[in-house]
Amino acid sequence: MVSDMSQKPDTLRTQSELHLKEVNFYDTGDIAGIKKAVMEHGSVDISLYFDSSNMYHDDTVTSAYEHKRTADDANHCVTIIGWDDSFNQYSREAPGKGAWLIAGSYGENYKYSTNGYYWVSYYDTSLCEACTFEAEPADRYDTNFQYDGIGWGNMFYDSSDISFANIFTNDTDNACSIGAAGFYTYTDDQPYQIQVYRHITGTRPTSGTLISQCTTSGTAKHAGYHTVSLTTPAAIATGESFSLVMTYYAGNGNQVYVPIEGSNDSSTLATYHSSTGQSFLYTDGKWMDNTSCTIGHKTYNMNNVCLKALGNKISGTEYDAVDNLKNTEAPSSASPSATPAQTGSAVPVPSAVSSHDPAASHPPAISRTPPRQYHVPRQYPLPRPLHRQQLRPVPLQHHLLLHPPRLIHPSLTHRRVPKAEQ
Repeated sequence: MVSDMSQKPDTLRTQSELHLKEVNFYDTGDIAGIKKAVMEHGSVDISLYFDSSNMYHDDTVTSAYEHKRTADDANHCVTIIGWDDSFNQYSREAPGKGAWLIAGSYGENYKYSTNGYYWVSYYDTSLCEACTFEAEPADRYDTNFQYDGIGWGNMFYDSSDISFANIFTNDTDNACSIGAAGFYTYTDDQPYQIQVYRHITGTRPTSGTLISQCTTSGTAKHAGYHTVSLTTPAAIATGESFSLVMTYYAGNGNQVYVPIEGSNDSSTLATYHSSTGQSFLYTDGKWMDNTSCTIGHKTYNMNNVCLKALGNKISGTEYDAVDNLKNTEAPSSASPSATPAQTGSAVPVPSAVSSHDPAASHPPAISRTPPRQYHVPRQYPLPRPLHRQQLRPVPLQHHLLLHPPRLIHPSLTHRRVPKAEQ
């Protein structure tokens, strides 16, 4: 496939059939949650280990129950379209009743199915990566500012709040109205804040003018990929540099995870490229350029953070009508705001002073559940995540992280891709 794609024209990079708006991951043990997702979304994608020797088949029913393999052995994706809590007909006895109704991908004449469908036990030990996908028309946004064309390959994490940002330049021929942010979360119930700064003049993403009316706060209910509309779109002039700044909030000692591209890995076919002045992390009271992050006594190139600014081109007249710089505050050199603005319909982070602000003394009181672990097959190894305290004398296992799910990331939409990103 890779060799075949290399022969395709570069124009395919900016052609989209649709825009992937939302991907939500679910715990495979949360049967009630997956049932609800089926009802709300129509189906749920799930991975498993497929082995025909585990199949039960007669004239009326086909089923599967894997009891030895784990999520690390998953080799196939299928679609859950229903369930039966009383089903219990397998080639071997399962721990309990109940099965998912599966729509296979091999068609209705596949011999290991009943007209293309079969049942998989709730207790199948290889089930993993249960998720839903929500798409919207490709022309919802005609401009996608991003650096992570491949998606995330690693994560930076800490037990306190972390801000991360990208500085973009509107290199299109028109002014743009930035209406949404696209980002990943690794844990459920992740509180966040999105800020937009215009006319970036220095080497920090906050060295411009904060457009406070665009500040958007909320909580991402599920791990996955999310597109969140700003409370007010930001008007960006052609040729103007602007930044999108996100803050993930911690609480009760929980870890905060920021998806990044990470370093190149010879075990994968992905090769990352980044430049100074593009992506930043704010931790320990200072901004760090992702290409030269000092952690302990070492400096790492973590390449770009996975954060997108989505918008639409607008005319000069439209720009003049919505120019956010009118009657707004002067350029700021401050750190990211520690207390999100509670605006719009977004769910706000609890109003509390955060330790993320150098002037603050108490962290926000946010109740969160422990991070949920997701698995991907071992044939997709990822490098160990970077932690700002990883060189301190603590047991190594405190800093190991199970591989994150490989998400299908939004395609580029109508944006010229510089050669450096190809």
